[in-house]
Amino acid sequence: MRILDRYLIKGFFHSLFLSVVCLLGIYVIVEFFEKIDDVVKRGIASIIMIKYLFYSLPKIFFQILPVAFLIAVLLILGLMSRNGELMAIKASGISLYRVTSVLLAIALIFSAVTFICQEVILPGSNQAASYYKKIIDGKKPGGNLRQNRIWFWGSGNRVFNIQFMDAKRREARGVTFFKLDSQFHIVHRVDAKRAVYRHDKWYLYNGVERFFSGDNFKKVTFQEFERKHFTIPEGFEDIFAMQKQPEEMTYQELSKYIERLQGAGYRADKYLVDLYTKISMPFIIFIMTLIGVSFAVKIDKSARLFNVGLGLLISFICWIISTVGISLGHIGLFPPIVAAWLGNVIFLLLGAYLFVTIST
Repeated sequence: MRILDRYLIKGFFHSLFLSVVCLLGIYVIVEFFEKIDDVVKRGIASIIMIKYLFYSLPKIFFQILPVAFLIAVLLILGLMSRNGELMAIKASGISLYRVTSVLLAIALIFSAVTFICQEVILPGSNQAASYYKKIIDGKKPGGNLRQNRIWFWGSGNRVFNIQFMDAKRREARGVTFFKLDSQFHIVHRVDAKRAVYRHDKWYLYNGVERFFSGDNFKKVTFQEFERKHFTIPEGFEDIFAMQKQPEEMTYQELSKYIERLQGAGYRADKYLVDLYTKISMPFIIFIMTLIGVSFAVKIDKSARLFNVGLGLLISFICWIISTVGISLGHIGLFPPIVAAWLGNVIFLLLGAYLFVTIST
């Protein structure tokens, strides 16, 4: 069995490598010709285009990996079926469940590795790709700055408004925050030109602190300050992370952000969908492999091109169902966990049914 396993693994990884290279090559070519006009018109240096494509590759790699697994499984098992090797294996008394379990084990390992890489590699690469994409599109990239007046609801009935944030210096500029009572009346307001986060503490500079009291909160007392420490539960990373897109956050960052939103009384269904999707997406690799194994051993003497086309068709249908489910979850028509796992569950059931009906 070890010889058979090595033979199968070698053929599978050869097909997987070719599938990944072809799919990535198609993406790079399409993206290059789509963006090249903007690069030429705006006189952008070619290195910007190269960096954009480079930092986009990790995200695309993990997106196409399920498709590549499906095509690779269909190719290697389809070729073995066409050459009569699967028939010979069954004739020798070896179950196809045993043979294909190696491929399923590889898929499970890759699913786990994909989730880890999604946490370690993708947040940084996605931020970098977004940065260079904005340059190509003629927008202000922002870099380590988050601009356009950030609004968010903090803990303790505080509402924050920040003009922009500098991640390198761990500073915020144009800071205003309001403290509200149970009736949502402003009882405390602080305005500052600059806020610095040092040693887990916030220090505000060149500002004014106002307190509202009396009938209808018309009585105002104020105090100017050059530098003052304020106790604010949210740290710099917490506030800066709020301005990231879900794909730029790790699972832990997104989970903490959702907790803050829910703690402030906001519905976080949209972000819950994205959180559950971070788990469901890597698992698609295993599901696509299961389907690929089931189809490949059922379709005798299938041609390579037919297998490739079948793999692309199945992947496209799965992608449509998953995308529709996620979209419906974002607008609140589906519960978050259902939206994130809809496509997975449907194709897992399909794959499981096909797998148990294999003639071994």
